[in-house]
Amino acid sequence: MCGPQPKLEIRSINEFYERWPSLRKFPMELTQKDTLTPNQRIVLDWMMLVIDRVGPADLPETTVDLPRTGSKDRNG
Repeated sequence: MCGPQPKLEIRSINEFYERWPSLRKFPMELTQKDTLTPNQRIVLDWMMLVIDRVGPADLPETTVDLPRTGSKDRNG
């Protein structure tokens, strides 16, 4: 078995896009959990489909840093 994984550090939309092929496994694993409701599973499936269709033309030319996960600023 593998040990605990280090916390992900994703600092921009562009970085997330570049790393999406390796990050996609995380929502895929979530969709397999019995703890999700059918509606949660549907939303996750659609989110993955949308993200899969994002391309370089959809991204800003400059990298914009985003707030860290859990930041109070993210949700307003």
